[in-house]
Amino acid sequence: MSTEQTIARNEINQDPEADLFIHNFSVYKKVKNIKEDIDLSDYSSIGKINSVFSGKGYLEENMSTKLPVNTEIFRAKADSQVVIAKTSEGYILYQSIPEG
Repeated sequence: MSTEQTIARNEINQDPEADLFIHNFSVYKKVKNIKEDIDLSDYSSIGKINSVFSGKGYLEENMSTKLPVNTEIFRAKADSQVVIAKTSEGYILYQSIPEG
């Protein structure tokens, strides 16, 4: 089990409804829904969600507990710890969970 899988597993154990995903060896956790429109020129596309966690096994790279497959993820150019997910209902802000 990798470090990011351990972090994700601990978060899910503490909150089975946790909204998480793994990207590039980091675990991102939902901070809030964003109601206002976002200028995507301040963000870089970093990929899409490839699969949804079933509750069994471990969270994998580009796998989410809540976001649907093909949800696009963007990283803030000013802060690499902050990403947003573009959903049909708007945007969701996520922040990476630090190791340790």
